[in-house]
Amino acid sequence: MFNFGWDRCWGREEYYAYPHISEDLARHLVSAGARLVGVDTVNIDDSRDPARPVHTLLLKNEVLIVENLTGLEQLYGKAFRFFAVPWKAKKAASLPVRAFAEIL
Repeated sequence: MFNFGWDRCWGREEYYAYPHISEDLARHLVSAGARLVGVDTVNIDDSRDPARPVHTLLLKNEVLIVENLTGLEQLYGKAFRFFAVPWKAKKAASLPVRAFAEIL
């Protein structure tokens, strides 16, 4: 989980000028065995790069991506289990989920 603190910008124009994850960091996450990466921004990739390299790299390595999270600061220093419950869908490229964490 990457907490940029960006959920505080929700509902304002500045939300769309967000921090993102670099392709180098995505490579590191894949090599470290990540299975899911979550961010509190609208997109994990830089919006100025239409190639979407982070999406491409993570998804081709079967690493799930969850965007637009909120309240991640509540998880600092705590063990937790993360859930991202999707709708039932066929042939969907993306879809909303009900995301929440259970603090252990």
